[in-house]
Amino acid sequence: MATAPPIDLDRVLLDPRSVFKEPAEVLSRADLDATRKRQILERWRQNDLERQTDSGAPPKHGTAG
Repeated sequence: MATAPPIDLDRVLLDPRSVFKEPAEVLSRADLDATRKRQILERWRQNDLERQTDSGAPPKHGTAG
C-alpha cells in the first residue's frame, strides 16, 4: 500500500476541500492525529456553514460536526 503524500497543514486548515474530496479522506489519514483530524473536520463544517449562509440557504440541521 502506497503512503499518501504529506499535506500542507496551513492550506488544509484554511480550506480542507482544496486537499480532500470528502471528510472520510481526512479520517483515513494515518499521518494525522485525532486532534488534527478534528480541527480539519471542524473547519470543513464551518466552511460549509459559511457557503450555505452566503448562498442564502438555511443551515442544515443534523449535519456532522
